[in-house]
Amino acid sequence: MFDAFPVRAAERVRDRADRVQSELANIAKRSPDARAVVIKNTTTRWVTLRELAPANNPQRGQALARLAYATVVLPVEVGGLQDGFLDGSSEAKVSDVAEITIEGQRLRQRVWIDEEEETPLIDNALANNLVAVHSFRFGDEENTTDEDSVPRILKYRVAKAEAGEPKVNVCLCERARAVEAAAKRIAEALALPDSLRDALIVAAKCHDNGKACAVWQQFARNDGYFNAKNPALALAKSERYLYGKALGGYRHEFGSLLDTALGVNGQGQPPEIDNRAERELAMHLIAAHHGHARPHFDPKAFDHERSSTQANEDAAAEVMRRFGQLQHRFGRWGLAWLESLLRCADVAASQQIPKSTNAAQAQGLEV
Repeated sequence: MFDAFPVRAAERVRDRADRVQSELANIAKRSPDARAVVIKNTTTRWVTLRELAPANNPQRGQALARLAYATVVLPVEVGGLQDGFLDGSSEAKVSDVAEITIEGQRLRQRVWIDEEEETPLIDNALANNLVAVHSFRFGDEENTTDEDSVPRILKYRVAKAEAGEPKVNVCLCERARAVEAAAKRIAEALALPDSLRDALIVAAKCHDNGKACAVWQQFARNDGYFNAKNPALALAKSERYLYGKALGGYRHEFGSLLDTALGVNGQGQPPEIDNRAERELAMHLIAAHHGHARPHFDPKAFDHERSSTQANEDAAAEVMRRFGQLQHRFGRWGLAWLESLLRCADVAASQQIPKSTNAAQAQGLEV
């Protein structure tokens, strides 16, 4: 069921396993027999809240190990959510956000029906864009104790325009322009000081330049890039990718950081920022836009294709120094907030990239 209808980001909260178990214990006090689903690695299993947060200390340790790096799916009826945070003391039923509607277009619909009933008519807007209907049967002999219970079927209907980034080829130069434009809108809406605005815009313009290298383009299955060796053919997003190990640990954020550290933005021009303090902020935003550089990169992330080992090591050392100084300047939450602005611009750009974009069309674009 979760393969067909994955848990979305809007349906998840994330925290440390011990804190999650503590909040689950509070929920279990009022709903000990409520059933949850634990998804871990490739296994999915039903458990009760009593099992996830047992009162007995020895058993609690075993249950904690089960929670580590897992996803727990709770029924909305048990509560446990307050202002977007896991809060076991909250008894209010949680809003169900499994169905998705964007700009009036329903993308996912979920319908419960009894086995003896006919399937209800599908939502018209969804029917016009339908790609899959998944049915799952509950209440069979194994799971039902009530002899008069009628098995029910849960139908998921999934449309083409699923939420998230489009699975299309997007050229690097167009992607940079889209993220830069989104960053400008965000900076303007927040009335950021000019220095912070400049840092955010430079970071947006340069953040993906590390993708313009052979190893990343090979990972993106971009054969045209190798044939022409033309930066205009470099992809930022691909319809399909090789397996992750094809990158050998390389992180494109680190490659982008090296470009900026060497005084270029990947397009042959110096970064448009003079203030050293804000240039440091721009470089950190570039390095941290996928959650790394807090406080360091793994050596496997280095860009040996375009820079020497010494240049990589120097840049890596600067990442740690820069992170400490910026946290001292902005505070932990202040710096995290600034980092989130670039991530928001990245996501906003993904939602607006034309679906017809491909590498061949990029040849006519200015770079």
